This record gives sequence, C-alpha cells and structure tokens, in this order.
Amino acid sequence: MVLTVLTVGGSGAVATVSVVNVLRGESPPIGGSYFAIRANPIAQFSTSGSGTGATFTLTQQTSPTDQRVILTNQEFAIGNYVKDISDENVFDDDFVEAFL
Repeated sequence: MVLTVLTVGGSGAVATVSVVNVLRGESPPIGGSYFAIRANPIAQFSTSGSGTGATFTLTQQTSPTDQRVILTNQEFAIGNYVKDISDENVFDDDFVEAFL
C-alpha cells in the first residue's frame, strides 16, 4: 500500500495521509491487495522524503472479496486465470466486446 503524507503536525508527526490509488478510476482509492489482514500498527517500509519510523493504524476489510485486477510489475506478463463468473455485470467492457 502506498500512502502520501498530506499534513504534518507541529511536533513533526504525520497528521493525515491519503491512499495512492493503484487501480485507475476506482473510488474510493484502492491501495493494494493482500492475502491476509495485516496486524496494526503497520510500520513504514520506505520513504521518498526525509521521514522515517512512521507507523499507521489502518482500517482493513475483514473478509476476502473477488477482485477484477491482478497487479504485477512484470512487463509483458502472460497469465492464464480461470474462474466461472456468473454475474455478467462485473465483465469489463473490452471483454464483453471481444466475447461477442
């Protein structure tokens, strides 16, 4: 999950953050996909600025849900994923066009 610091309090502590949307066009922003609920607080992993040592208490979904996106940093990735989807409302417009 990627967070952007929006404001810093007078003591130098992070006051507010926003989730960087990793899925274009999703509202509210989706910050990532995890196979298990992570225990709070979650420690900062890296920084693009000068802050270090931050921890965050996140509100996380408590049960798994189906997703329409598989994220990868592999250029030109090829995957074969099979699942029986009976709700046509979740089909992507491009998929529907190709399917017809």
